[in-house]
Amino acid sequence: MFGVPWRIVFGVCTALYSVSLYQDRNKLRSFPFISRNSLFYDERFNHAEIPSMAGKFVVVTGANSGLGLESTKRMYGAGAHVVMGCRSLARCNAAKDASLSGGSGGGSLEVMELDLASFASVRRFADDYKQAHGDKLHVLMLNAGGVFPLELTGDGIETTFQVNHVSHHLLTRLLLPALEASAPSRVVAVSSDAHAYSYSEGIRGAPDLESINDMENTNTAFNYAQAKLANILFAQELARRLEAKSVGNVYVNAAHPGLVATRFAYNFLHNRGWSEESSQRAENVVEAVWIRLGLFFDTEGGSLTQLYLATSPEVEAKGIRGKFYIPVAHEGVFDPHVAAHSANKTLAKALWTLSDELTERWARN
Repeated sequence: MFGVPWRIVFGVCTALYSVSLYQDRNKLRSFPFISRNSLFYDERFNHAEIPSMAGKFVVVTGANSGLGLESTKRMYGAGAHVVMGCRSLARCNAAKDASLSGGSGGGSLEVMELDLASFASVRRFADDYKQAHGDKLHVLMLNAGGVFPLELTGDGIETTFQVNHVSHHLLTRLLLPALEASAPSRVVAVSSDAHAYSYSEGIRGAPDLESINDMENTNTAFNYAQAKLANILFAQELARRLEAKSVGNVYVNAAHPGLVATRFAYNFLHNRGWSEESSQRAENVVEAVWIRLGLFFDTEGGSLTQLYLATSPEVEAKGIRGKFYIPVAHEGVFDPHVAAHSANKTLAKALWTLSDELTERWARN
């Protein structure tokens, strides 16, 4: 097109689209050709800046693929003992073996079963972890998530909401004593810029389980946005609660990794009835085309912001708590016209109360 590279054409069109439609700086930084381009923003963190994590204990949920696996590899490579929490032990062990065979680690890896669609599985994971490692836990990365069909889990909760938020709330509740005992420590909730496009009340029923579970008046896209909003509200409320009891050295934050080409596209389409072959073909297109254009991060780039919050000495030096970070390692800004509920303390408290009530049985000693 008149000698102008396609990447520049796509980049300019996407930037203009973002500015005009969303007026949202968080959305702009979702695109790597902007967030990693010094003409727009500076990339404040890279993998080489991860400090030694020798002697550190880490838990990563959803660690067998995508951002979870990349984060696992990087912290393992820095010397940490990383516990990989995965629904499928077979896939998790395969990912572990591949990571070990790569010879990129100075730490150690351990696989433990964790099905976030089951509170019983979350409790078993926490019990097994504490039995194996006592009160040693320095990083809890709440990474697992996704979009799921409209159905209830065995615990009677809409699946996307439970897997992305409620089970992570329970897991944190169970492991918080270890995080406090090992402080300084970190909790990183992996969210998304999609949080800004949740239901009008933020969390259905503001929040109410019956409304969240209402299959006739909800849809998968809004449910995902709702769950990602819950991740942010959870991080903010936990940070406030820790501050209220004078626990200042457990640093809790949420991260938006940007638009990342993981198996998200495959899972999204496959869960909607696409064949495995067609879903994988679409996933391959995303990875081959959109990454090349700079519109999607690969997993290496997408992992940077959550790894910054999990490992960077700046988090402790600057006292970063209860924040939402966007690519690459910048504090996000909530536009009240776009993300009206993202800093809603009343909603965060109500969500915390509901989550506590839903998980109370499984949180008892």
